[in-house]
Amino acid sequence: MTKINRRTHKKETINNLFPFNKMWHICRLFIVASVSMFTLGVTGFYGMQLAQDFLNRPIANITVKGEFNHVSKELLTHTVRTMMGGSFIGENISRIKVSLESIPWIDGVDLSRRWPDQLEIIVREQIPIARWGNSGFVNVRGEIIFVENDNGLLNLSTLMGEKQDSDVIMQQYSVLANTLQPYNLFISRLEKNKRGVWKLALSNHWEIVIGRVDMHKKIQRFTSLLQSKTLDAGMPIVSIDLRYTNGVAVNWIGDAMKIQDLVLDRSSLNDVEEVVKNSSVIHLKVRQRLVGEKQYARG
Repeated sequence: MTKINRRTHKKETINNLFPFNKMWHICRLFIVASVSMFTLGVTGFYGMQLAQDFLNRPIANITVKGEFNHVSKELLTHTVRTMMGGSFIGENISRIKVSLESIPWIDGVDLSRRWPDQLEIIVREQIPIARWGNSGFVNVRGEIIFVENDNGLLNLSTLMGEKQDSDVIMQQYSVLANTLQPYNLFISRLEKNKRGVWKLALSNHWEIVIGRVDMHKKIQRFTSLLQSKTLDAGMPIVSIDLRYTNGVAVNWIGDAMKIQDLVLDRSSLNDVEEVVKNSSVIHLKVRQRLVGEKQYARG
């Protein structure tokens, strides 16, 4: 009787089954891949259909958000609705954005689609810092924005000058406003004329001529007079000229209407000799620099 080697028989059996197992594994991978591709195809097809249905669905609601001080929310909503067609995808969103941002009072606009049929618009209005002449305002970036109706800006300071100097004028306005605020003086108008001369009109009706150069140094001289109480915001002064090397020329309200110089010592205010008060006019008796009732100053 022949004895069977179990180990050899088992190996032969396994070897005989190997091609079948390999083929079955390949077929199984193919089936899985085919099903996956079919599923992805169906999902993609219906996904595209759903996406197209979503994008082509008419806009039923337009929501406008933001802080509205100068622009009508209702007007913006009406403007967008008239620009929209029967679907969302058929509209050029960039065109709508550009159209809205062309409105002078609007600084920026963000548009987004909200499920299922809503268009959300977020509006950022311009922030006016000061008026520009009589035809517009200057924003936080120093840009001039021209608007037809500036009635809402009447309480702002007015900046004047050449258009190309708007950013410089804006910077100087910010510095001067912060410098004068502790003395309860506020800027009504700041001007840089064509000759480069800077002029100020203050809230107490003082006119200040600064000149073309050394603005910071001259303003420091002016504030030193305020700090020492030599000048006070309540004094009846028409104008102050800072275009002197070591002093200022003051034009007082009164009978004489003289232009006087407050000549400052480098370390003190001892040049001011006397303060004379009467019922209506406060005079500082100081050294005068008058030639034929006209002042001569340099910028």
